[in-house]
Amino acid sequence: MTNTDKRTEKNLPLRLRPHHGLCIYYFRGSGYSEEFTEHMKEVIRSLKDNPRIILTVGEDEVCSSCPNRTPRGCSERQKAESYDRKVLELCGLFGSQNGPGGSENELRWEEFRQAVVSRIIRAGKRREVCGNCEWDGLCERIAEKA
Repeated sequence: MTNTDKRTEKNLPLRLRPHHGLCIYYFRGSGYSEEFTEHMKEVIRSLKDNPRIILTVGEDEVCSSCPNRTPRGCSERQKAESYDRKVLELCGLFGSQNGPGGSENELRWEEFRQAVVSRIIRAGKRREVCGNCEWDGLCERIAEKA
């Protein structure tokens, strides 16, 4: 049984970095590795049931299979945190200074997904969040086809 399955079985909320709302929207089966890609598919499947999520500026369920994760944490921590904070700002979730000692937002996946789509994607602001990401070209091609 996977971590995602265990969490779902116990009805626990899924920890999710805010910028991963964008990654999930644009995900088309490509990833850092086969392991990462399979894990991302598993996370996306678990979101179909509209679970409770906890938005966190820090490691989440998606990060667990990312090659940028090291024993000392994320090797791209500053960049990822800046993406997270921008998503929170654009989605109007200002109270989320997540992490140790900070508050965290708990809401349903669909509520967050709709905020990401309406306030970032449809508003044409994705590049403000993560235009310097290594996957930017892929997301841009997907956006052009939409």
